[in-house]
Formats: sequence, C-alpha cells, structure tokens
Amino acid sequence: MCNLYASADPFLYESQTRSIRLQGAVTSVRLENEFWTILEEIAAGEGYGVPQFINQLYSEVLLRGNQVNNLASMLRVHPLPDAPASTGQYPGTGSAGRERQASHRSVCRGGLSGRDSRA
Repeated sequence: MCNLYASADPFLYESQTRSIRLQGAVTSVRLENEFWTILEEIAAGEGYGVPQFINQLYSEVLLRGNQVNNLASMLRVHPLPDAPASTGQYPGTGSAGRERQASHRSVCRGGLSGRDSRA
C-alpha cells in the first residue's frame, strides 16, 4: 500500500497558487497540481476554463444557500465522490477521469442558472 503513495510523482503533490476572480473580487487559490489537473478536466468537459468553472461552482453553492468558508477545501472535495476508491489510479487519469467527467457533465450541465455551456 505505501508503494502507491511513496512512488507518486512529486509534481502531483506540489502546490500551485492561481489567481481567479470570484463574483468580481480577485482571490488566490492554492492547490496541489493533481487537483488543478482534475479541475481542468472537469472544466473542459463542461465547456469552461478553470476560472469560469470555479466561479460557476462557487455561485451555485451560494445559490443553494450554503457558504464557502474555505474555497480550496471545497475544490478538493468537489471531485472526490466520483474518484475511484481502490483502483490504484489517481483521480483524473485514464478511464476513471473520463467517467468522472461524464458524471459531472450530467450533474453540472446548466447548473442552477439553466445555462448549457455547449448550447
């Protein structure tokens, strides 16, 4: 079991900070590279760039009456329900990533705003 974690490419868990605009305010988000890759895959599947996808997700959370106290944590947890639990693959790679994209497309399409990004 430890080999799975110990043999991981260090690039995957190195952090990267990106600036994004949320509802008109600029903020910084620091995530591990693997989470940025996962968000890039999900966003592309929705027809968004990563900043637009994060803004849409953030807005939808607020529209549901919830608060986002920690944006980075929300972005890390967001893709986890569809991550493979015991395949030995990292989320976002191979067929597991494509299956997760399909799942998120069906959930996120149109969002609360009713907008279909592919229309």
